[in-house]
Amino acid sequence: MRLRHILGTALGVLALVLSLPASAHAVDGNLHYKYGDPQAPSEGQLNDPTANHCYNTSELEGHPKVAFAPYNQTGAPLAVYSKANCQGTRVTLKPGATRGNAVRFTSLLFGPEE
Repeated sequence: MRLRHILGTALGVLALVLSLPASAHAVDGNLHYKYGDPQAPSEGQLNDPTANHCYNTSELEGHPKVAFAPYNQTGAPLAVYSKANCQGTRVTLKPGATRGNAVRFTSLLFGPEE
C-alpha cells in the first residue's frame, strides 16, 4: 500500500518536471532605442534580454509606451511590433541592424520564428 503511494508520487513529480518548459535564456547584448520627442529624443536600452519573451515597451521602466529607432546590438534577430503583446505590423532587424525614427514600436521579441 505504501509503495503504491510512493510510486504514484514519484510518477506525478516526473510528469510535472517533464511538462515544465525549458528555461529561457538571455540574448547577449543590448537593444538601444529612442523615445519621447523625435526632435530631442531620450535614449534607452534593454540589456541581455530574454529570448522568445514578448516585451511591451511600457514594461521598460520609466519609458513611454511608444519607442522608435531600434538598434539591435545582440546576436539574435529582433522583431518590433506596432501594437502591444507582439501584435500588429512587424519589422524584423538582424543582429547589428538599426532602423530610423520612422520605425515606431510598442512591443518587441528577440529570436522570433521566421
